[in-house]
Amino acid sequence: SFTGVSTTSSTCFSSFVYADEEEQAQEEVQEALQEAPQETPQEEKKEEETEPEVLEFVEKAKVVQILDREEGDNDSVQKVKVRITSGNYADREFDLKFDTNYDKNGRAKLEPLKVDSKILVQLNVEENGDIKATIIGYNRIGTIIALVIIFCASLCLINGKYGIKLIISLLITAIAVWFILIKLTVAGWNSVIAAIFTSAIIIQLICLLVGGVHRKAFSSAIGATVGIIISGIFTAIFLNIAHLSG
Repeated sequence: SFTGVSTTSSTCFSSFVYADEEEQAQEEVQEALQEAPQETPQEEKKEEETEPEVLEFVEKAKVVQILDREEGDNDSVQKVKVRITSGNYADREFDLKFDTNYDKNGRAKLEPLKVDSKILVQLNVEENGDIKATIIGYNRIGTIIALVIIFCASLCLINGKYGIKLIISLLITAIAVWFILIKLTVAGWNSVIAAIFTSAIIIQLICLLVGGVHRKAFSSAIGATVGIIISGIFTAIFLNIAHLSG
């Protein structure tokens, strides 16, 4: 019986010891959790807001030196030195790569760059001043402007005063497509309805501009508008039957 009592007392004593140790361990864990820095949602938002801002610029540039060229099975990469010729970073030089592949399969090739080739370069400027430059492609702005001038001059030479009206008509068409058709499509309008609405406006303005304000011009405008509406209806039916998106 004494043995049983001693055994029971030792078991109780050990249980008390284990309980004390367990409570002490839990208190230490809680203290450690309280002392550890905890990130609040506001702090996380502040960290997200403090991400470095990157500014993007597209500047004109020209090739000043061909450094090297790497050729493979389906690719051809040039290493060139370019000099920025416009913007705040004019006269800065960068060593860049230019991939002459038009697509990944190498089926169409771009013309390799040469010294004095005019190009467009995208500059990504970080807050610490680091600049990452990438070649976008050839600078064709001057060629396009020259082509537009030749086209407009040809219209005026061939058609006389009507050539000026035709040029204004083309400008009206471009403005209507950009500020009406595209805006309506982006806003969620049906593409066929947006095209009919835009075309009707263009037709009315061009007929009145070229033909003048009289009965024949109004008749032509109304007839052309009706034709556009009928063709738009047939287009909508065909798109629905053929399961096309527009």
